[in-house]
Amino acid sequence: MDSQVKPTRALFLMGGIAVAIGLLMLLFPLGKIPGTAFKIPQWSSLWTSGGKSGGPVEPQPVDTVLNLDDLAGDLNALKSLPEGNRLQYEPSDSSGLKKLVRALRRVAREGGSLRVLHFGDSQIEGDRMTSLLREYFQKRFGGEGPSIQPVFPFVPNFSLQHTASSNWTRYTHFGPPSARVASKQYGIQGLMARFTPADRPIGTDTLRAWLEFRPSNVAYSHARSFRKITFSYGNLRAPLTVRLYANDTLHSVRTLSETTGIDSETWRLTSTPRKIRIEFEGLDSPDAHGISFDGNRGVSVDNIAMRGAAGVTFSSMDRKHFGMALGREPVGLILLQFGGNAVPHVKDQAAVDRFGRSIALQIRLFQQWCPDADIVLIGPSDMCRKVDLTYETFPNLENVRDALKKAAFEEGVGYFDTYAFMGGVGSMRRWVEEVNPPLAGPDYIHFTPKGARKAGEGILRALEAQLQNDGVDAPL
Repeated sequence: MDSQVKPTRALFLMGGIAVAIGLLMLLFPLGKIPGTAFKIPQWSSLWTSGGKSGGPVEPQPVDTVLNLDDLAGDLNALKSLPEGNRLQYEPSDSSGLKKLVRALRRVAREGGSLRVLHFGDSQIEGDRMTSLLREYFQKRFGGEGPSIQPVFPFVPNFSLQHTASSNWTRYTHFGPPSARVASKQYGIQGLMARFTPADRPIGTDTLRAWLEFRPSNVAYSHARSFRKITFSYGNLRAPLTVRLYANDTLHSVRTLSETTGIDSETWRLTSTPRKIRIEFEGLDSPDAHGISFDGNRGVSVDNIAMRGAAGVTFSSMDRKHFGMALGREPVGLILLQFGGNAVPHVKDQAAVDRFGRSIALQIRLFQQWCPDADIVLIGPSDMCRKVDLTYETFPNLENVRDALKKAAFEEGVGYFDTYAFMGGVGSMRRWVEEVNPPLAGPDYIHFTPKGARKAGEGILRALEAQLQNDGVDAPL
């Protein structure tokens, strides 16, 4: 007997199943059959990208031109921005960004430098959003350079190309316990790298490592040039020889001395090289906290991305060390963009309230560490999870948003509501499915480059409105 199934029979069988499902979809457009737990697809799900949640985000060209006129405008018009498009403060709080305004005036009057620190989770990783904020501050108030860089980043950086020898190991306080060090000292990024293990005794063999950096051709214009390089480090147990090459030409050879605290080494250049190479040679590696590429004056904006962090890790690091790292240069503004990693894990209001109190503690610590800086808490975007055959906003997202806003108001800092800016409940699904090209990826959580630009522009308009309200439109 021939046991093979004829192709025509298989085709008819599949066609019959498709017709049956189609009839069910017509009869029950809501996707459910009353009185049963049986669920069927909806017609709308066949015509959206909801079924592509596992696919990659399609490459998109990135617009790296910022026209300040697009952000500026009549002060009354900026004041009338919807609540989700401006910085929010407790109604009786008139502090705004006045500390930042004073700092910007000092830089304009006396020269010198000022840092803006943008902390966040993976939503800002790789210089997403921060690159736009940096271009705004440097174009508006002066400055250059892509600012601080991890020695060993998680992902490629939008504004600077990295290459490193293979013997570097990354340590993070916001990662798994296996990636942490007992000292809890990581510099301002919450991460550092070493080319010898952190728990390894000093040996007798000379060890070598290297790093290379190239300005990115796709970066915003002000990030493509720099005149000052600063290597930040700590816990160096033996002298270390450091050679810096600019365009393959030896620029200088220096020896770093042992230190148990925080130190840095700075090189000044007359022009921006096509390539920077730094070579290290010694018996021990320092804790390499990062390398900054800046101008000799003006504003630097640091992208400090903490993958997987909920924003509550600062209080559990070595507080004295972290405060000293923050205090090495003047800081005018601290942006804390967190909350998204807490949303899937807080299951009830008690957990939400605990998270809000933890964020309030972090704000108070930053106020102690940087008393002359303004702080803005940037809340999470809309985030969706798959429910049956569609994507819906996480049920506790608005509760998390409210807890963060409450913490910001109680601690006297600003709040930017990314969730409201996007359009509230279900907006992430619209950003994925109803915009071409999409503004967010198929995970329904992270922005695409165009989405990051759109969200960044929303934050910039809110900052610009507040700065004008606090008098920055007057001559600095």
